[in-house]
Amino acid sequence: MAKRLANTLNDPDSYKPADWGSLTPVSGCPNVKYYIQHKYRAKNKLGGYVASTDLFLLKNDLDVFVVVDEDSLSTIRQSRQFQDASLDEIIRGFVDTPKK
Repeated sequence: MAKRLANTLNDPDSYKPADWGSLTPVSGCPNVKYYIQHKYRAKNKLGGYVASTDLFLLKNDLDVFVVVDEDSLSTIRQSRQFQDASLDEIIRGFVDTPKK
């Protein structure tokens, strides 16, 4: 997970972890078995620190399947299909939705 963050941050050396959520099992999703939320701070392109939350979707062997950032999660939650959905339902929908 640390490698994934280092590859996506503007300034990996500025990374400051804030909180790791608990490892939570996902039901009914063949590709993703667990998720964990991670809150952290890091510098943006302008050099200011910003807080971010990522949702790591993990395979059965705990390797990262995909990372969903808070903007993507917010967009998913706004769609009519997922407005009242549980996080498990959102993950299943996100993972099972073909990418265009």
